[in-house]
Amino acid sequence: MSVSEPAGRRKLRQVLRALCKNIQDLELYEFDVHQGKAHKINILSLELEEQSDARPIFFTPCSASIMADPVESMTEEGQEFIEFDSFPEYDRDPLSCSRWLFDRFSGYIASCGVYSNCDEAYELDKLQSKLSMTEPPFTNLDQYSYPEWLTVLATKIAKGPQPHIKAFVCNNMNGTDTKVLRGKVMVTLRLMIAQMKFVRFVEQFTAPVKSVSPLHRNPRY
Repeated sequence: MSVSEPAGRRKLRQVLRALCKNIQDLELYEFDVHQGKAHKINILSLELEEQSDARPIFFTPCSASIMADPVESMTEEGQEFIEFDSFPEYDRDPLSCSRWLFDRFSGYIASCGVYSNCDEAYELDKLQSKLSMTEPPFTNLDQYSYPEWLTVLATKIAKGPQPHIKAFVCNNMNGTDTKVLRGKVMVTLRLMIAQMKFVRFVEQFTAPVKSVSPLHRNPRY
C-alpha cells in the first residue's frame, strides 16, 4: 500500500536540505542568537525545571523510580570509575576520554534496567535501538577537518509513529551558554532529515533530536 506524503511536509524537507547545505558552506563555526536568526536557526534558552516555560518540549524526564544509584550500580568488574591520571598517556586525548564517558554513561543506563527491577525500565530499554551510522540514511555525521566533530553514538525509537533520536557528539571547540557550535547544528539537521525519510513518520512535521556534547570545556545538551 503506497503512502502519500503531504505537500507541506515535502516542502519542509526541501527547506531542511537547503538549510543544511547553507550551513555546511559557511565559514562560521558557531552561532549566537542573532547569527542563528540570520540563518533561520532559532536558538532558545533551556531549563530543566519541570514548571519552567523554557523546559524541553519533546523530551520528558525518566521516573525517579527507575534511576539506580550511580555508585552502587556500577561496582562490577570493568565498571569502576577511573581517574584521569590512571589512564595511559596514549589514552588521555580528549576523544578517548569522551568515549570512556559515553561508555560509562551507557553502562549506567543499562544498570538502571537491572537494579530498578521495574517493568517501566524494561519497556523503555526495549523501545530504543542503536543507529547504524555507516548505512543510509544515517551517514555523513562526522567531519575530520577543522572544526572537527564526531558522532560517537546515536539511538532511535525502535517502533511507533513518533520520531525521536538521541545523539552523543564530540566537538573540537569550546561551547558556551550563548552560542551553538556548527558541528551540533549539522548533526542535528542531518538526523532530522534522515528521520523524515521513514514512511512511518509521514504524518509528522517535527523530528526531535537530543544531542549531548561532552568534548569541550563547557559541555552542552
